[in-house]
Amino acid sequence: MGEKAVWDNATLKHFIDICKEELTLGNRPNGCFTRTGWKNLEDKLLARAGLKLVRSQLKNKLDNMKKDYTVFIELKNAATGLGWDDANQTVECSSTWWDEHLARCNNPERGIKCVHVKFRKRGPKYLDDLHLLFEKVHVTGASASCPGDIPSSDSSDEEPVEITPVTFHMDANMEELARKGQQSLLSLNELSQHAAILGNLADLYNDRQLRDKEFERCDVDEEYMPRASNVEEQTQDDGREIEGENEVTMNTIRDRIAASIENARGI
Repeated sequence: MGEKAVWDNATLKHFIDICKEELTLGNRPNGCFTRTGWKNLEDKLLARAGLKLVRSQLKNKLDNMKKDYTVFIELKNAATGLGWDDANQTVECSSTWWDEHLARCNNPERGIKCVHVKFRKRGPKYLDDLHLLFEKVHVTGASASCPGDIPSSDSSDEEPVEITPVTFHMDANMEELARKGQQSLLSLNELSQHAAILGNLADLYNDRQLRDKEFERCDVDEEYMPRASNVEEQTQDDGREIEGENEVTMNTIRDRIAASIENARGI
């Protein structure tokens, strides 16, 4: 656990400057600090402000800064066409505009108060720096989570914020893996078809063998022996012809199976 977070103006400025440095170094891609980025934030803040804070405390502060920035930009967009108070870094709106805006924004029945009113007199501190940190980060709510981020805790004196999930999309590597998987399934299907053909050939061969053995067991009268002999010779000739055809077919199938297996190994 770190020390209690006390965010005075000097400490806040150090924190923002360090965040900008890590952004420049590439340690905050897509609005999310890397492990190196978080470690540098901890070490640099300790060195410059003498405050030892842990990652959860730093993330909690960053999330609340992002939340305030988002709320302020909503106010600025709602006040399009009105003036700007450069000294206080906030929109310049009349009392009449605020009365109408608060009437639309507040909902006493549900206990909802307009969050924009906190910036009625002054905008967020170091607004120009916040533009740099958050302007290009697409945020739809109070905050957004990053892969591997830990939820904000109550380690600091800031109010915890709600974390919204991030949507992931299939990249090129996953598409390539899916394509190879489909090719593997096609190869397996081809192998199963070849196996079925081999099974059918084996059944045919067994049937012929059974017929030959059945013919040898038959008792044949002498007067039918010549005819039986002719039948046996014809059966043997047919068997040799079938064996020749089967051998060619099985050799072809073996070649196809070997090619399919080699293709599957390549996948």
